[in-house]
Amino acid sequence: MYLPEWLKSLPSKSLYFDVLLAMVITLSLSFIVFHAISNRLQQKTIDPAFDRIDELELESARGAMSAGGPEALRNYLASLNRVFGGSSHYLLDDRGIDQVSGENRASLLPPAPRSQWRTRANGHYIRAHRSADGQYWIVAVGVPERANIWTFLPYYFLVIGATLLLCWLASVGVVSPIRRIAASIAKGAWRR
Repeated sequence: MYLPEWLKSLPSKSLYFDVLLAMVITLSLSFIVFHAISNRLQQKTIDPAFDRIDELELESARGAMSAGGPEALRNYLASLNRVFGGSSHYLLDDRGIDQVSGENRASLLPPAPRSQWRTRANGHYIRAHRSADGQYWIVAVGVPERANIWTFLPYYFLVIGATLLLCWLASVGVVSPIRRIAASIAKGAWRR
């Protein structure tokens, strides 16, 4: 079997070790590819859905303000805060002035020329989306929920266990027959 020189020069403890190492490398590369695919899928499907939700919130906030003034806008933003579980929503003008309280919240806006962003700063997530005409921004600020480790821990153990089982099966399924063949060849050569 052909092997590159650099691969032949690596120390080999045993065939079991080599098969196990090959499986770990294969699984690691698979994880990297899975992560890249997952990020691409999020960029192409999930992020655009959130962008449309931001646009809907922005249009609804502008509609509430034009129909009922700052009080109607305050009520609409309070309903968004309630629905989204503790996040704070603001409708800002193009300079970053809050349309309800009059406070300057320009620090929540992205640097020009960006028209939207999702970021984390000072332990909070911030998402901002500018209207198509550039006059208003809808901004949400909240504390990201911390995932409970017990939520995901069983899945991690399951993946680690399945990986170890597959590596062991591959190692036994590949190495054991090779060793049996090598032993029978050695016995045949010995008898001659």
